[in-house]
Amino acid sequence: MAFHDETDGFWEQVVEPVANSLSLSPVRIDRKETEVAISEEILSSIRRALLVLCDLSFERPNCYFEAGYAKGCFRRVLFTARHDHDPRASSRGPFKVHFDLDQLKITWWNPDNFSSAKHEVEERVRNTLNEIKQ
Repeated sequence: MAFHDETDGFWEQVVEPVANSLSLSPVRIDRKETEVAISEEILSSIRRALLVLCDLSFERPNCYFEAGYAKGCFRRVLFTARHDHDPRASSRGPFKVHFDLDQLKITWWNPDNFSSAKHEVEERVRNTLNEIKQ
């Protein structure tokens, strides 16, 4: 995810509480001490992850690369993005989720109200964990 005020809110009000409620340990690289380059630590963390949440907000090329890397490592990837980045919506913001990932399930979140996104992310994570256990 981009390191941005709005994604900080999404992390703090959605990702951390959902992960903690499901006994998962969320990792966000900018909040972790590391001795190696951030990009290397991200890839290493993806390889060790049970599942990966990839937020596509603000069209960060590194997020698209990391999502592809996670898929290539056969990790389960849950996608999220800010609601005005939905290319199918009528909004005309400067950022849009690109076509290749737009075809996948994305949880759209609103920085003014995270409650519906929190509920959806929690349900998706629960379902994914149940599938992994089977």
